[in-house]
Amino acid sequence: MGVSSFCKRPPETKGIPVVGNYSHIKMDLLKDLKPDLIFTITGYQRKFLEGYSPYLIFPLPLPLSVYGIIDLIHSVSLVIQRQDKAIEIEKGLLKILEKYCCKQTKKKVYVELTLGGPVAFGAFSYITNALNFVGFQNIYGNEPLSWITPDYQYVREQDPDIIIYEHLWGKEPGQEEVRELFAKRGLDGTKAYKGNAIFITPGKYDFLAHHGPSFITDAIPWLSSLT
Repeated sequence: MGVSSFCKRPPETKGIPVVGNYSHIKMDLLKDLKPDLIFTITGYQRKFLEGYSPYLIFPLPLPLSVYGIIDLIHSVSLVIQRQDKAIEIEKGLLKILEKYCCKQTKKKVYVELTLGGPVAFGAFSYITNALNFVGFQNIYGNEPLSWITPDYQYVREQDPDIIIYEHLWGKEPGQEEVRELFAKRGLDGTKAYKGNAIFITPGKYDFLAHHGPSFITDAIPWLSSLT
């Protein structure tokens, strides 16, 4: 068994050999492990479907919604024949979603993640769907894209009530450091900046960028607490 360097959840992943990261594979280690099956995500990782013919590769779709995350769990269970365990997990996640669904708010939100550079999210993203789910309006929510390079002039014009920032993986910047970052980007005149409504996602590792079950158990309640 092997994992990527981003596989920090659940805790049981600790100690499992790290075969690669989101975009690169240690081929020598992969050959040593001789995996029966490799799971990848579509999108950027689509290239892994080419050139690895000795291995059985199962691509999973990048989820477009919070329900797509649950569907990922079920898809994996069908491949490894653990539907019984998947249904148990799915029921628990659906209960959480029911608890936090459908708050009403007119607050506009700008979300920025650091993924090799600043990235925002459009309509084709589970992050936008999650914001809508708990009652927010993503300022890029009508763009027919998954990932967007933010236009800070546009962000200023939209004047978000809240800014959510996810830092570079493995880093933990302080509040003043992040405020300085957005001031340099010309967002110090926004409602979010002036109202001290800039929120940094918790922890050192990916939080909103992680589209596993913890997005529902951890990220959805956290987002809901900001409404």
